[in-house]
Amino acid sequence: LFEQMLGRATRLCPEIGKTHFNIFDVAKVYEDLKDTSGMKSVSVSKTMEELLEDLFRLSEESKQPIKDRILAKLQRKNNSLTDEQKNEISEHLGGDNLKAYIKDLKGYTEEAFIERCQKDKDFLLWVDGLKGKKKSVYHSDKEDTLLETTRGYGDTDRPEDYLEAFTKFVNENKDKIEAIRIACTKPSDMTRAQLRELKLALDKENYSEANLNQATSAVKNEEIVADIISYVRQAVLKTPIMNHEARVNAAFAKLTTAHHFNRMQLDLLEKIKAYMLHESILNRETFEAPAFKMDGGFTRFDKKFDGKLVELIRELNTYIYEGVA
Repeated sequence: LFEQMLGRATRLCPEIGKTHFNIFDVAKVYEDLKDTSGMKSVSVSKTMEELLEDLFRLSEESKQPIKDRILAKLQRKNNSLTDEQKNEISEHLGGDNLKAYIKDLKGYTEEAFIERCQKDKDFLLWVDGLKGKKKSVYHSDKEDTLLETTRGYGDTDRPEDYLEAFTKFVNENKDKIEAIRIACTKPSDMTRAQLRELKLALDKENYSEANLNQATSAVKNEEIVADIISYVRQAVLKTPIMNHEARVNAAFAKLTTAHHFNRMQLDLLEKIKAYMLHESILNRETFEAPAFKMDGGFTRFDKKFDGKLVELIRELNTYIYEGVA
């Protein structure tokens, strides 16, 4: 992903006279990945004279990084030249343009590159000293004034209209989208794949969990963080919307009141609850997650609950999506 970001920056944009890009890396990602990344920096902060001095200095170190910087400096200069300067350079090169000269240099071996640069030192310093096209800078000294702040909700301006449209969509599609039907009839049986299907189907219509929470928070005038299953059930079954954290905490409190658990079992339930505060699905598949797998997964947890973990999961899901409401 980091290389993809850098790759986007390397895209050409001649219409704005783009010559380079800068990396502002406050977290030192580039530094951490420099040994594994194929995207190598060719910083050209040094002058051409300094780079040539480094190139001609007798040492055993590879001169490839210096070669890259010299080529990058020439390429940047080529992008900023005026037509008159390009013609002047072409005369010096016997008809070739600077772009062809750079391409020629790029194919040289390290030793041949050093020899050519020694021969062309005066030419390289002259090209580096050329003042290219002046870039226009647009600015205003007028003070900015904030007139208003508004936000939209999908294709609507009002959060009430957005939530109403969501309710209409869910009810119109509850028999067409299987995941909606499962969320309404038996959320405890929903798999991760079905939850993904549900989220994708709703995201296509701009009904994401984040958007629904923002609209509901605006209507209720309080922060609401509920999950997508709760919103679907509210749309069809008219169940009230609660914050997911409050719903999960209440469900686990109800479970521990209904059973007599020992200290070890209560500790395991706390671990499951901590996981569920950030998840919507609790089933056998849940225990394949790294948080549980390192503790033995479903088999070990089931043994600790005397072989009754499946029943406890079903009961918890009932409390989360039905019993608490």
